[in-house]
Amino acid sequence: MVLDGEAATEDYVAGAYFEVPADSGFTITVAEGGDLCEYICSFLN
Repeated sequence: MVLDGEAATEDYVAGAYFEVPADSGFTITVAEGGDLCEYICSFLN
């Protein structure tokens, strides 16, 4: 996963979570052999 405007890539294992700052975005790349990528977005105050 790469946050918009960043160069660093962070790797996550299945079932992990990550936080994205407000008013930003991210790019996900699924590893070779990965058949499915799914994420659930929750907005927290």
